[in-house]
Amino acid sequence: MGLYPAKLEENTECLLCGQCLKACDRNNPGLGVRPNPGWFRRPWFKDILQLKPLTNAQAAFCLIVSGFVVYELFTEWPATKSILLWLPTSIERVSGAGGIWRHGLITSLTLFFGLPTLFWLLPLAAFLLAGGQLRARDYTLRFGIAFIPIMAAAHAIKALLKMTSRIPYWRHAASDPIGTETARSLLANATQLSSLPAWCEPAITVLSLALMAAGVTASLAVVQKLIAEHLLAADAVLVGHTHFDHALDVPSLSRRTGCPVYGSRSLCRLMAVSGLADRTVEVECGVVYPLGPFEVTFVESIHSKIILGLKVPYEGEFTCSQPDRLSGREYRCGSVYGIHIAVAGATFYHMGSANLLEERIRHRDIDTLLVGISGRGFTPDFTARALRAVSPRVVVPHHYDAFFRPLSQEMKLAFNVNFVGFAEEVRAVSGDIAIRTLDMLQTVERGGSEGEGG
Repeated sequence: MGLYPAKLEENTECLLCGQCLKACDRNNPGLGVRPNPGWFRRPWFKDILQLKPLTNAQAAFCLIVSGFVVYELFTEWPATKSILLWLPTSIERVSGAGGIWRHGLITSLTLFFGLPTLFWLLPLAAFLLAGGQLRARDYTLRFGIAFIPIMAAAHAIKALLKMTSRIPYWRHAASDPIGTETARSLLANATQLSSLPAWCEPAITVLSLALMAAGVTASLAVVQKLIAEHLLAADAVLVGHTHFDHALDVPSLSRRTGCPVYGSRSLCRLMAVSGLADRTVEVECGVVYPLGPFEVTFVESIHSKIILGLKVPYEGEFTCSQPDRLSGREYRCGSVYGIHIAVAGATFYHMGSANLLEERIRHRDIDTLLVGISGRGFTPDFTARALRAVSPRVVVPHHYDAFFRPLSQEMKLAFNVNFVGFAEEVRAVSGDIAIRTLDMLQTVERGGSEGEGG
């Protein structure tokens, strides 16, 4: 984070270090008295209901805390305590470990790491058995937040139990707020504590069940929202060419969503190798394909010569016939297309590679140009040519990330993209063209967005 409070925009970045109190120069009277930072506008709570992936440290912390919460509750009653401690006790007995240090190590590792890990992975195991595909690390970081409402409910139940167990002491609090005289009287058997009221245990049970039900309900709501965000739905997949970084996941997307795939003959062969030939449409340039509210047109194009400006990598048609032999080099480029999309009065043009055939483009005055900018340096005057070809109002650059990095990691730019240089190239053509960027997996709605890019 860098501990730079002026840049803090989210609670997830706050370490509660207090440095903002020392660093703020608003209404700060100096070192002689306590710092008093002034109030200023800051959306501190905008992220409370946002579901963001956990960091590795946050996931580890939540895992340990979940084990601690279970320990707190189960040790309230002798029967549940003996059940909870059965496993570490058995491990200690079987291993022959003795001594207080080994006892503490085995107990803590079992209760605060082993059992929580098992419970956390049970939903993942059920998902995998049902045919789902999700790595354990991605599941932990993206879905681990769903355990937090249950953990919070358990903490609240623990607080309820502690608070109500002190009810017999309440009548002594007014006369002896410090409690020393009451303690002496109890030790001398001069004072007898009354038992809990008859209504207490049923009320505690009902409230505890209500709290846990609220926690489970909130967790299920979180899971449903995460599934909606991360498990895709699609009407169709449109593929501009079949290099691995464009087509590798296409069969998987089609299999998961059940949608058809539109693209070249090479794409049809790839889908056939994957057992999905019936979901593929081999396109013809210039034909308008109606897909629900969308009208899609494929436009003949070419790939940039990113091998020193002399050669397109992995040229030719896809020919592999055995899925277990698919490597990066087997994903041949095939035919290359620009893709024009019209929907609800809005128009989009997608360029998946930094090259084009201007004479093949018939669409002008596009609303949004989605343009791949990696490798554009090998295509003479590419940015200006692309902008003049379709005359867009808005440009959204893409294909600039280091795509070998997992989605769970922070995005990095690919080698020699020169993002600032691209913005300057656009401005050199026209200052009226807006440039927008999108966050990973960001949803954008026409007329606004959930987080409009800069």
